[in-house]
Amino acid sequence: MPITLNCPKCHKPFRVRDESIGGRVRCPSCGAVLQVPAALSPASHFGTGDDTPGGPTAPSSLDRPSADDSAVKPGGVPKEPMLGGVGRRDDMVDLGPPGGRDLPAPPSIKSPSRAPVQPLPPARAPAPPTMIPSAPPRTTRAERKREPVVPLGPVPADSSAWRSVSGGLGLIRFGLFLFSLVFLGAIGHATWIAVDYENAMKDGPGFLGKEDWPRWKELLVAYTAGPIIPGVLMLLLGRLRCAGAPRESHAGSLALGAAFFTFVAILAVVVYGGLTYFDLAAKLNLNIPADLLPKINLTAQYAIVPALLSAEVLTLLFIGQIGWPLGRPYLQRGVAGLMVYALVLPAGILIGHLYYPAYDAVKKAIETTGSPLAGGDDDTSQRALIWGVILLAAAAMLLLRYAGVAGSARRAIRKYLSGVA
Repeated sequence: MPITLNCPKCHKPFRVRDESIGGRVRCPSCGAVLQVPAALSPASHFGTGDDTPGGPTAPSSLDRPSADDSAVKPGGVPKEPMLGGVGRRDDMVDLGPPGGRDLPAPPSIKSPSRAPVQPLPPARAPAPPTMIPSAPPRTTRAERKREPVVPLGPVPADSSAWRSVSGGLGLIRFGLFLFSLVFLGAIGHATWIAVDYENAMKDGPGFLGKEDWPRWKELLVAYTAGPIIPGVLMLLLGRLRCAGAPRESHAGSLALGAAFFTFVAILAVVVYGGLTYFDLAAKLNLNIPADLLPKINLTAQYAIVPALLSAEVLTLLFIGQIGWPLGRPYLQRGVAGLMVYALVLPAGILIGHLYYPAYDAVKKAIETTGSPLAGGDDDTSQRALIWGVILLAAAAMLLLRYAGVAGSARRAIRKYLSGVA
């Protein structure tokens, strides 16, 4: 027979047919989905419990709607509408057996210990919106010098390798300063010749008192060989020290290659100078065939310029490479600026020579009188002096800029080591 239940949500009674026991029904008043237990307690029926003392009297069986009231006879209508809805079978909605896929099992009317509530699956939190990082603000050079060091790579346990690199860069920088003295001395010597040619180019013994060594030749050797020889040795030793850079920098092979090409250039200069000016083959009693000496001399000349260029390019690549493990990527920008300057400078000189030529006149003056500033041709002397100052000043500026890049790398290493400590 139909069973009368109370809705736990709206507390209104409604009837459930026998075949819906153990299934799910919908309350006709509030629409709540309920689980009908397979075994109902007596408290679920109207009037099945005893009256409490002093409490209201439960409705009798005569006042309680019977099962016949909800039955619909064929071709007729029910005698009395059910509680909480219209008097049709639509008042109770059978949702089928529990455990469906679309809806979770509703709370049971029985005690939670006998019919546990199945929890709903947790809702997935929406993913946070992806934020596009903005570009860092531009900083000045003074701000970059004051900013703390943040190494991009692992800090080595032993910082002696970076100290060795710092010392090698110091030697390279000092050698470049010595090279710049050569060009500054040449500018001073050219100015002296232009002002007082007779005394500057006078023949006869100079300060050393030798007949074949006049004063101008002594000065020429003093401001060329004096700075160049120690400068080249410092470049070689500095690049050898830089070859001991830490492995995580991936730059040691670049410095080692630069040292190798520096040694090749030194060897080529010694061979060419010894064979050309000092007759080195005869003094060392070298049995070199006469037809082979010009080839050796020419080979040395061909090896000087490529070896020097290769050594300098590898050194600049080394300075740019160590910028990443040191946390100073701006070193690449300094190296790139120096390379651009080294490429643009010759182009500017060639363009200037198109509008103010001096090469042919200077070459003719040297073949005739031995000096472009002699011979009485003021225009040739003026052109030679102007172009000499331009070339020497440009070379000195290039070397000083090169020394500045090496100094920046050395300061970056010192800041890195101070950050480690």
